[in-house]
Amino acid sequence: MGDTVSDFLLRRLHSWGVRRIFGYPGDGINGVMGALGRIRPPYEGCSHI
Repeated sequence: MGDTVSDFLLRRLHSWGVRRIFGYPGDGINGVMGALGRIRPPYEGCSHI
């Protein structure tokens, strides 16, 4: 399978110096979560209270 927009996004963020990503997983971010699993940058999951 080829690269997705999410793969491109994470590579671009890395090229800009982003080394840690914070996020709240849900429906709209599933593509990015999949790319995080393939690329493996440090990811900090968050939850609501």
